[in-house]
Amino acid sequence: MSHTVDSTLPLCGEHQLLLAVLHRSLHDLKPNAPALDRSASVAFFSNADGWLEALCDMAGLDHTRVQALARSRYPDGGCGSALHPKRF
Repeated sequence: MSHTVDSTLPLCGEHQLLLAVLHRSLHDLKPNAPALDRSASVAFFSNADGWLEALCDMAGLDHTRVQALARSRYPDGGCGSALHPKRF
């Protein structure tokens, strides 16, 4: 299933917030992000506390697909093997 966004329709406030959280967490996987931010982002994308799945459910996204996309973009999470598939 392909997820697309109709850019002609404005996003509601809730979706804007969800997208901002996902964007910031993805940004924090970059190699130059502070170690604490990278660690928190790895925990978020590993769904350690269930937040990734909950936010993705609210946005109508498959959290395992979001994990796979994040892993493909930053396979090492900017911090060694932190995003190893068994953890993430």
